[in-house]
Amino acid sequence: MRWPSEELNYTFSWRIEGERIFSEVRAGGRVLVFRHVLGRRESTIVRLEQELERLVIYCSYRPPYALRIFLAGTRYEWNVTAYEFTGGVKLPAYGVFKVSVEVEGENVFLKGSGVVELRAEYERRLLDYAFTVLPLLSVLASLAGSRRKRRLAFFSLLPPVLLFAFPSLVLEQHPLWLTLGCGFFTLLVTYLVDREAFSRALGHIAILTALSSTTVVLGNPIVLLLGGFGAVVFLASAILYPSELDKTERFYKSTMLLYSLGVLAMEALNEVAVTVASFLHSPSTGFIEAVRTQVMFASNLFALTPVIAPLYHLARLVHSYQRAEEARRVLEKLASRPKD
Repeated sequence: MRWPSEELNYTFSWRIEGERIFSEVRAGGRVLVFRHVLGRRESTIVRLEQELERLVIYCSYRPPYALRIFLAGTRYEWNVTAYEFTGGVKLPAYGVFKVSVEVEGENVFLKGSGVVELRAEYERRLLDYAFTVLPLLSVLASLAGSRRKRRLAFFSLLPPVLLFAFPSLVLEQHPLWLTLGCGFFTLLVTYLVDREAFSRALGHIAILTALSSTTVVLGNPIVLLLGGFGAVVFLASAILYPSELDKTERFYKSTMLLYSLGVLAMEALNEVAVTVASFLHSPSTGFIEAVRTQVMFASNLFALTPVIAPLYHLARLVHSYQRAEEARRVLEKLASRPKD
């Protein structure tokens, strides 16, 4: 036992071994050994250049060493054995990102950071924004109408006209804002040209929003896949039996809304059951599992809605038209009989 203020006799020595310095302190029968690494001003330059569809890395440093680059949430590493190093990777994303670089060799560790801007080529961005030309199809159809419709349809030409007239200005905008702006102009022109088409478009937008929101909230793409399957079957019913288009559309909208809201309600019930169970005096795992099983069973019933409902509707239409065809043949036979 030694007191903090007690003086001790000590000896200090140091020596050099290669590029390291070792120092020893001896006091009270104990030996402390310290190993020091010589610190010297060391640096290197790592250069990043963007080429077509790839990012090229240049580095010059004495080998061997490990080069690590952290960019856009991705780690890249190379074991370099040459003084001049050139490597390439596929572009991870487009935008402005923070990049970190590490060079680790024998007794050397260098680290640096910076900001890199990866720009998308105009050809790729034109493909990404090609959907802005889709309203041209509806515009061409509306141009065949009255003179008023032609004047109103001209406004829907604004997004593609801006894209081709000012590509650099449009392509710098975020795709979300460009999509919202293009959709707003298209809906506005649809409202001014055809109110019925506008109301139907709003209905379909509401259905897609409900399905997409449910998929995002639950984090399960199966919700959107089942909804797409049901939509394809409903579309087939509308194409095969166009006279029943209104009934098919109403049934489609009600089915998809019931499906998305039902799945969300079951998920909310599951979360409420788990939360309530945590407030119990003695939480029971069996209670939570029982509630989850019941909720899963109800969710499976709702999940079958976009599959069973369109198939049932299509089968009913087929059966109705078959019975109508039989009735037509009977009436034709009755009409062809000679009158007494």
